This record gives sequence, C-alpha cells and structure tokens, in this order.
Amino acid sequence: CLTATTGADGKYLLLFVYPGEQTLVASPSSGSLLQASVPVTVTSGVTQTVDVQLTEGATITASIIADDFPESTSLELWRDYGEGNGYVRFGYIEGNGSWDFAALQPGDYFIKARPNTIDFADEYVPDSLTQEGAQRFSVGAGDTVDVVIELDRSAMIDVTVNGPAGKPVDYAEVIAYPSFAPYSARIDYPWCWIAT
Repeated sequence: CLTATTGADGKYLLLFVYPGEQTLVASPSSGSLLQASVPVTVTSGVTQTVDVQLTEGATITASIIADDFPESTSLELWRDYGEGNGYVRFGYIEGNGSWDFAALQPGDYFIKARPNTIDFADEYVPDSLTQEGAQRFSVGAGDTVDVVIELDRSAMIDVTVNGPAGKPVDYAEVIAYPSFAPYSARIDYPWCWIAT
C-alpha cells in the first residue's frame, strides 16, 4: 500500500508501484468532496497518467436551540439504508451551537443529540427515544440541509429501595425504561438508565 498527498496542482507521482491490478483511492483532507476510487492495471516499466474525478457530497448542518445549551453536546449521524441503519460519524457542537457533517454520500440520515450533562436528555431528532421515531433528512449531491435541534430538559427520579420493615436495600439495580419497551429488552435500548 502506497500513500501520498497531492500538491497545490492536485498531482503526485507514485513511485515503486508493483505491476498488476491496483486501486487508486483519492480522499480529500477536508471540505465537501467525496472520496473516489479508480481501478488501474499497472504495467512494468510504464508510467501511467490517471485522472481521478471527485464529486460534490452533501452537507447537514445541525444547530442546537436550548437555554444554556451544553457545549459538550455530541451529535451522532446515522444513515438509513432501508433495511437497517448504520452509524456514520459524530461531532461536537462548537461555541456557536452548530456542527457541519460534510462530504456525505446522497441518502437518508438521522441525528442523535447527546448533551453529556444531566440537565438535558439524549434524543433522536426530533424528540424521539428510538431510531424508528427519528426524522429522516434526505440529501443529494451538493445539497446542504439545515437541521435545528431543540433540546429538552431532563428530569430526575429520586428512588429509595426498601425491603421488609422499611429497611433500605443497598446495591439494588434500578432501571428506568419507557413504558413501550419490554423489561426483557432493556439491554437493547441505549436510553435505559441503570444504576446500582
């Protein structure tokens, strides 16, 4: 495997390439252009010229709206493949309350906001505890979609576990899960809170 970085003219001469079937992969270091790959048959002793054409990707700009939103909020970008979902990448909200997910393949995406503080609740946008309830954002090549996320303040449940005669029980597992989720499936739901 040989790697190199192009110059300002977009060119680089790869040396010591082994003859045979090769795949060139060009990945821009930033911006909204998509990675591209080109199959090449390398012949011994021959210098080949190969042009790799990058195409424009899509961008989703996510902005947080909340009183005193936590700047440590992380966002998870997921892609809906129709027969299952795939995690794409994450980002942290910057001081201006927004984050750009750039260089995306065209498709349907959804976002999970994770405020990383007890003051706000994790949620799939908008206001959903499940991926199924999350709003999908369709993007095409070159599109920019703006998503506004309104964070909900979290609540707390002060729990005391008592045994017979009102004696407190230590090291009891306490689980909070939405009423639509069966207890047996609690491990599959990332929004269950388990405390000991």
